[in-house]
Amino acid sequence: MSDEIVRPLQVGEWIRRVERGSGRVSAWGRITTTVPSRRGLCWLIDLYNGGVEVWRIQDHTVRYEPLPELMKGEPSGRPGD
Repeated sequence: MSDEIVRPLQVGEWIRRVERGSGRVSAWGRITTTVPSRRGLCWLIDLYNGGVEVWRIQDHTVRYEPLPELMKGEPSGRPGD
């Protein structure tokens, strides 16, 4: 997958964060809404493992990977999957 998002991600989509430097991958999460912050617009993410996080949309240290069509319905929460 390229380093750039080829289409805008939308509320309701499953995504995960991939750190550009280390390649570390987060658990899958669903974008529930957008929220403002001092550092820019963010997504409120409901993680597959039950957690909730806020991810900055314009974060150049990570890339966001949408859940592939073939996996829709059953994302794994394990990093690296």
